[in-house]
Amino acid sequence: MGKDVAVRKPTLPANWQEQLRADAAAAKEAEKGVGLGQFVSVRGGVLSFQGTPMPGNKMRCVVLASTLLNAYYEGEFDADAPSSPVCFAFGKVEAGMAPHETSPKPQHEDCATCEKNKFGSAEQGRGKACKNGRRLGLVHVDDLKKDLPEWQVAFLQVPPTSLPSWATYVRSLDSQLSCPPYAVVTEVSTVPDPKSVFKVLFTLVEVIKDKKALGAVFAKAKEVAEAIAFPFQPAEAPAAAAKKARKPEAAAKRAGKSGFGGAAAKPAKF
Repeated sequence: MGKDVAVRKPTLPANWQEQLRADAAAAKEAEKGVGLGQFVSVRGGVLSFQGTPMPGNKMRCVVLASTLLNAYYEGEFDADAPSSPVCFAFGKVEAGMAPHETSPKPQHEDCATCEKNKFGSAEQGRGKACKNGRRLGLVHVDDLKKDLPEWQVAFLQVPPTSLPSWATYVRSLDSQLSCPPYAVVTEVSTVPDPKSVFKVLFTLVEVIKDKKALGAVFAKAKEVAEAIAFPFQPAEAPAAAAKKARKPEAAAKRAGKSGFGGAAAKPAKF
């Protein structure tokens, strides 16, 4: 008979705690953006979520985080089959912004010197071919009464023509209250505009004073800030998108089940 093979006892590496932290961070990065694709729509000036319009084109929420967004789209806009940008970039400040690594067709090595990001590059008018906007991470005000794991985060893309409204609002919060957007309840609304069809407005409702709610907001704001720059998903095939667009009742049914800001089987409450 051969010699018995000695079985080595499993042992932890010397730096096991550091390894756990590194592996946890890597696992979180791999899942970045999963489940974060639900967007509040402002298309045509109608504020809606998953196909359900919001009463009065208004919603009350907490803006947990924001990021600058540059997005370049190819071809003409088709409401029945909306496309995703072929080149996009995120950033906290404009300096240093560059195409995201998952951009299908990066237009330049950086945004600052890209021809598509210059005024006059748009096919019509004096604007830019690349649209400069903001992506906001939101939670409905009603969720502040729930346990943190039950909060549902949605995202809103602020169009270029509404950037002055957002910038003015953020500055007023700082100058008048010394508060960031996540420390207050904000009413988001859309109104007609003769030059740009519609504009998105931001209005202060109240400062969050409840310490328990504010503590939860602090935690969620940090989480959303780390994940908000998730890449765009590839657009659906035109046939599939058109088929979905012809079934608004299905979208409304899904929205009722999702309950973003409202109870299940009821219209979204904002």
